[in-house]
Order: sequence, then C-alpha cells, then structure tokens
Amino acid sequence: MYANNFEAGAGPWTRTGLGFWNLTVGGSTVYSQSSVAGDARASIGVPADDQIVCVRARLDTFATLTGTQERWFGLMARHVDDQNFYFLSLRSSNTVSLRKIVDGTVTTLASAPFPVLPATWYQLRFDAVGNTLRAYVNGALLLETTDGTLTRGNSGPAMFKAATDFDDFASYQP
Repeated sequence: MYANNFEAGAGPWTRTGLGFWNLTVGGSTVYSQSSVAGDARASIGVPADDQIVCVRARLDTFATLTGTQERWFGLMARHVDDQNFYFLSLRSSNTVSLRKIVDGTVTTLASAPFPVLPATWYQLRFDAVGNTLRAYVNGALLLETTDGTLTRGNSGPAMFKAATDFDDFASYQP
C-alpha cells in the first residue's frame, strides 16, 4: 500500500500530536521525530482491512520520567483517527505490547518482557489480518492475540514521550 526508505523525501504523511518530524541524514536518511513532549503519530496510505506494517525503529531517548506514565514507540495499524487504532509498542518498562485505542480508551491486548535500549535498531512488524494481531521484533513472533474491534484504517509510526528514528517503512496487504 505504501513504502518509503526516506532517501527521496518523507512523502505525504499526516502528522498529529506534539511531534517534531524531520529527515535526518546519516548512514542513510531516516524519518526522525525528536520531541519528547507527548504523543506523536504519522499515518499514511489508503485505509485497508488486512495489513502488514514494517519499519526499522531506533529510540534516541525517552522523556525524563514524571509520574507513572510509560513512554513508548512503535507502529500503528488500522488507524482510523487519533482515538481509534491498534498499536505495537516497545516501552520504557522493558516490555513489548499490543494495545488498542477505541474512542480514546487504551486497552492492553497482550504484552511480554523485552529489553528496550536507546541507539539500538529494532525491526518491527505488526500484522492485522482478520481478527488476528501479531507482533514481531527482529523477525521473532513475540505476541499474538485476537480482536475484531477495528476493521479498517491506515498505518504508520507512533510514540509517546519518545524521540525515535524510523527507516524502511512498508505497509502492504497480505
């Protein structure tokens, strides 16, 4: 449905939240979100039902902990709007999690321990096929669950209080 390695530019992303998005040139060009102020999302592509979303992601830094809010970065699938989507997240609590936001309410669908380190590239893959949701990190299936609440939407990177670099984004229908 959409693929971008960011070498030729960012593309027509719809960005929401408090993110500050730029292309950053290093070994390759990456799509960087450098704000740790709050939510940041970038969505793209045509709305679809079944989708597989992949990206390489590297945490630059989490915001300084204040209170009990977990900080995280990851991928969205079936993104309808900022109040309705599924997401795979790598979290400051050293967990990987599959969650959904429906009408603004967050529900954890599955989670597992997983070490999350700054300056480390992670290959993330999020499958939303039928009612089955699967989370892969670095090629390993880490989480699988079922949920049929959200049936269609677009995809993209998302984070909360995490400055993160993204590269080699792809979203396709299986």
